[in-house]
Amino acid sequence: MKWFTLKSIRTKIGLAILGLVAALVGATVTLFKVGLDTELLSIEDAGTKRDSWLFEHTVEQEFVKLEQALQAWAKWDDLLNFFHSPQDAFLDANFTYSALSVTGSDFALIGRPDASTMFSTQLNHTS
Repeated sequence: MKWFTLKSIRTKIGLAILGLVAALVGATVTLFKVGLDTELLSIEDAGTKRDSWLFEHTVEQEFVKLEQALQAWAKWDDLLNFFHSPQDAFLDANFTYSALSVTGSDFALIGRPDASTMFSTQLNHTS
């Protein structure tokens, strides 16, 4: 009984080489996938950082605008006095184009408790 024949040795060597090639291909694919995943995560991280910075910058800009608007409109005593005794000086000082622009408003309205209008104005945008 022959344990090894030339044909069986070739088959075994061929299978061993085929196994090694498959292992090398598998390892190469795995390394490529890991490298690609790392690169994609790096790109995604950069995009996320950029988006985060843009969001933060936008919020800061809006906060500054809001803070300016609140400083301009936080004179409640003047508004209360205006309710009791309407005066054009209050309107001229507080309902200017720039004051409405800072708040991003297109109009302003002061109403009475009975739902009637005490004062209203609007911005007329020109292009």
